[in-house]
Amino acid sequence: MMDGSAVGYDTREGFQSALLAASPVGIVVLDTAMIIRLWNDTLASWSGTPAEQVLGVDLAAVLPEFGRSRYQLRMKQLLTTGAPVVFNGSVHRGLLALSDGTLILPHYRVTCRRIEDTDGAVSVVLWIENTTLLGETVGYLRAEIAARREAEDQLQNALRSQGTLYRELQHRIRNSLSLISSLVSLATPDVDGVESGLLHEVHSRIAAISLVYEQLAARSQYGEVDLAVYLRQLVESVLSSLPRTVAMGDPRITLDHAVVSIDVAIPIGLIVNELITNSMKHAFPESEEGVITVELRKGTDRFTLLIADNGSGSSGHTEPEASGLGLGIVDLLANQIRAELVQPDWPGTAYRLTLLVEELPSL
Repeated sequence: MMDGSAVGYDTREGFQSALLAASPVGIVVLDTAMIIRLWNDTLASWSGTPAEQVLGVDLAAVLPEFGRSRYQLRMKQLLTTGAPVVFNGSVHRGLLALSDGTLILPHYRVTCRRIEDTDGAVSVVLWIENTTLLGETVGYLRAEIAARREAEDQLQNALRSQGTLYRELQHRIRNSLSLISSLVSLATPDVDGVESGLLHEVHSRIAAISLVYEQLAARSQYGEVDLAVYLRQLVESVLSSLPRTVAMGDPRITLDHAVVSIDVAIPIGLIVNELITNSMKHAFPESEEGVITVELRKGTDRFTLLIADNGSGSSGHTEPEASGLGLGIVDLLANQIRAELVQPDWPGTAYRLTLLVEELPSL
């Protein structure tokens, strides 16, 4: 076990001086008259001024800024009250400038404390910290924040520009589809029989696609369509456009909300258009009241779409591709979107489409 002398307490003053000299912060010790009594090695290195040149000199002669009345008053208050005083270089610029104007540190914090030793002697200690690294870090962060804000502004401008271009594209597509639809409508009165029916089917298919772009224009999410809204409008549009050869009851429409991309919405719309058109053309003899059923059910990972009629005019449970051009198109469209198409048991004719729920990012 070591006694006090082994630690060096017999030479306490020399030990403390060594600690002050080796400190990583600059230390100045003043007497009550602001005369420099200690100027440690760290501060001598920062300032290029050795202690021998400043010991016994008034602080204001070495650091002229301390000679200003505002700092003299603060130092007197420190001696009177003992409350520490802190000067940050960001506010008190030039405080650590030497008499020749050289700044000891570009970024600093000076903490002034009143010290009283066991003999009652009072001193003032200036604890000078080098905050250059902190200042550089803050400067870097400010530059980084400014750069990120600029990048965000550029991104927002690009998104606004993209949104404008996207809406303009949708507008032009809708206008083009409207023009094609009008041309088909103008040609229809000039033909009759089978050709007239074919032109009507073409017109109906164009209308189904046009409705998709109307839904896109109504939604804020790019490229996404709510099938519930779209299919309700589509069914009503198809039924109102087809000639009524029999008494038709109100369609039975039950639709869950399911959001899909435009690449899925258009094939589904065309499938619904073809199947309802096929039912209206073939399912109902003149003596029967026709009812069309459309159901969209959404599960956790997939949704099912049922299009059915209660008619007896359709030819039983035939495969779609074997039932004419319209149902052949239905089969091709179902394959395009990787959907399963089956004919379930139903008092009439029905088709059920099963499709996985898409994971769509909303922009």
